Amino acid sequence: MSLRIFLAVSCLPSFFLMWYVYKKDKVDKEPFKLLALLFVLGAASCLPAALAENAFTSLFVSLTGIQSGLAYELYENFLNVAFFEELGKFLILLLVTRKSKHFTSLFDGLIYSVFVSLGFATLENILYVAQYGLSTGLLRAVTAIPGHMFDGVIMGQFYTLWHLSKNIHLTEQHYHRLGYIDRLVEPERKYVMYLPLAFIMPVLTHGMYDFLASVETAASFTIFILFLIGLYIYCFAKINRLSKSDAKEQSLIAAELGRKYPYLYARIQQAAMASQMQYNPFMQRNYSPYSPQNRAQPYQSNAQAYQNNAQYPYQ
Repeated sequence: MSLRIFLAVSCLPSFFLMWYVYKKDKVDKEPFKLLALLFVLGAASCLPAALAENAFTSLFVSLTGIQSGLAYELYENFLNVAFFEELGKFLILLLVTRKSKHFTSLFDGLIYSVFVSLGFATLENILYVAQYGLSTGLLRAVTAIPGHMFDGVIMGQFYTLWHLSKNIHLTEQHYHRLGYIDRLVEPERKYVMYLPLAFIMPVLTHGMYDFLASVETAASFTIFILFLIGLYIYCFAKINRLSKSDAKEQSLIAAELGRKYPYLYARIQQAAMASQMQYNPFMQRNYSPYSPQNRAQPYQSNAQAYQNNAQYPYQ
């Protein structure tokens, strides 16, 4: 096997999928260095995941004496392989991008997650092709590698929803403290549930994929094919939908706050006019142009966007 063919079979499927997702990022292209970092760290997470999987498999067998059967397959695929592989991806995604200045639009969380997942899939595929040959690589090009991307899509949609909802909540709290909002609508921190879902749902999807592929029966093979087809349909539709509805997070926040508090932007505009007289009628105290209220100023420009029917995609 020539090195060129080996690398083509091992790496091209992942590179093609990354190119496809990158082209779908319409609003604000992510910097190459950030995406390359996520890809490399995703690949590097293969080693600790493999070490953890081997260690916990040995521990499970020594504690239970179970080395095969349904219980073993459920543990191995859901609580071991899927858990540790998705945990590594999730931690990389969270640590690298959570406070990134580039995380500014709806599609960003998905593309970050996909690049981490395909980094993992690329190194894993290189190892599989080196061990089992080109036929394995060709099969994995339409099964395991897209499967990792699908896990990334599912992780990314919940991660994006968490990031956007969190910033809506923080902006809402900020305006409430400044006196622009009288009473918070649904002030509970409901957005926190999306972050664990960004980890749990890919684990379940990954575990189901591996479990169906591991149980060698005609029924499980048929369900596996249907499950994989369902993932293809759902995840590519999700990519296209988020790409078409992609928008700056700032505009989405403005649209959602305008929907929840119709009076908000009028008050911000009145306060801006009042600031010229050094007085803010909504705070009932002397107003200084150098106060923290100025932090609200970037959102004033979005009032017109909301009035022009800006849409919030997660109603």
